[in-house]
Amino acid sequence: MSLGLWLGGEMLFCMNQTLSILSITASDSTGSSGMQADVRTICEMGGIPFSVITSVSTMGFLGKKYIHDLPQDIVDSQLGLLLNSGRPRAVKVGVVPGIGLISAVSEFLGSRCEGIPVVLSPGIMMSDGYRLLHDEDVDSVHRLLIPRATLLVLQCGEAQVLLNRPVATDEDMLSAARSLCRSGARWVMLRGGVRPDGRCIALLYGPGTCRYFASYNIEGWRQHGVTGTLTAAIAVRLGMGDDVPAAVTKAHDYVHARVVYAVSPDARHLRPSALYNQFLSLVAQHYRTSHDVAFYADKLSVSTRYLSQLTNRYVGKSPKVVIAEYVVQEARVLLDTTTLSIQQISFRLGFPDQAAFSKFVKIYSGQTPSQMRSR
Repeated sequence: MSLGLWLGGEMLFCMNQTLSILSITASDSTGSSGMQADVRTICEMGGIPFSVITSVSTMGFLGKKYIHDLPQDIVDSQLGLLLNSGRPRAVKVGVVPGIGLISAVSEFLGSRCEGIPVVLSPGIMMSDGYRLLHDEDVDSVHRLLIPRATLLVLQCGEAQVLLNRPVATDEDMLSAARSLCRSGARWVMLRGGVRPDGRCIALLYGPGTCRYFASYNIEGWRQHGVTGTLTAAIAVRLGMGDDVPAAVTKAHDYVHARVVYAVSPDARHLRPSALYNQFLSLVAQHYRTSHDVAFYADKLSVSTRYLSQLTNRYVGKSPKVVIAEYVVQEARVLLDTTTLSIQQISFRLGFPDQAAFSKFVKIYSGQTPSQMRSR
């Protein structure tokens, strides 16, 4: 039976068993990260989740978090079950604690997943800086797992632990990415750098590519679970056949809409919040081709008036402003991180000419594109 899914402006059809994505990581009973978040992301993006749980987290007295690593024979048995379940289309590897488990996962990837994209996000530390892996585990990750990675995704703080040197500036990140590629990773993505003007920076580095991503929403991108959701989404897109830059771009759009700028639904207002999240998802998909509120209202099957009430309720802004701010943010990224001309950027963002683009940016940011680029 075929499964039809709408994602990123494309209608995707896949057979029920053709897009199996394996996640090897810890369980998080809150559902905001770990295996639970990976399964949710894989399913939402059209994949079939396979899972190997490496540890279990619980909340203790006064909210203290406890992490219990599973015995190696339990993890080995989960890996063993997969030997008869067919090869996954892609693998996401998250938290793998202990030298024994790291060795077992490395061997599994080498023997069963050769030629399959592997996204490695080893969870050296949590978003609040809490260390999950001991120094000897970090060394084993460096030696045994990084050479298996198609794409290695690290926070800058994790790269600093791994390489034992500062990783904060653009130059630091580029130097670190080069070192990690020399360690065996084919591609490296570093997240969490902060520029003096307050923007949060990510770097994607690999064959023929050195691309910086920028966002002013530092708190959004530092939410607990964002890295896990992003890497699971990248794994799905790689499983669908995207190359690494395309997979990262599409996964970034997904996370941007669903996690970073999404509101949390509550029991009393589930439907409105779900509609708001869907509105943001649609903006992420179509901002290059449509800036019209009526277009998005029609996609959501609601009136423009109701959509205005919805956005004013959650963020105190009209849907026109929400769309405009999204477009201006993407314009900033293109102006800062590419050599595209302003005219080329205006066409890429759906404007008929450079004059219309410049007027739009000036209205919603107070600056012209030229002023943005010359900062």
